[in-house]
Amino acid sequence: MAKSPETALEAARQIGAKRYAVKGQVHVNARRDHGAVAFAKDPDAVKSIAEKLLGRQFPRSVGATSTQVRGLLIEEAVHGHDELF
Repeated sequence: MAKSPETALEAARQIGAKRYAVKGQVHVNARRDHGAVAFAKDPDAVKSIAEKLLGRQFPRSVGATSTQVRGLLIEEAVHGHDELF
């Protein structure tokens, strides 16, 4: 898990994919719909997304408080047909 833009960049370089998924590790429903998941075409774009997502506040699924993105999962982006829970 990447906890800084620099570690996100390093993770993307190690993966060496054509396209990346940057997933904010935050407890909210529909992370992608809330903007906690983004896609990047290269490691530098991963770093830029990490700079925007880390520390960002999201409303919790239940309750009035918010939760903060403190880590990011960096992985190769693949085309999915369905979201299953």
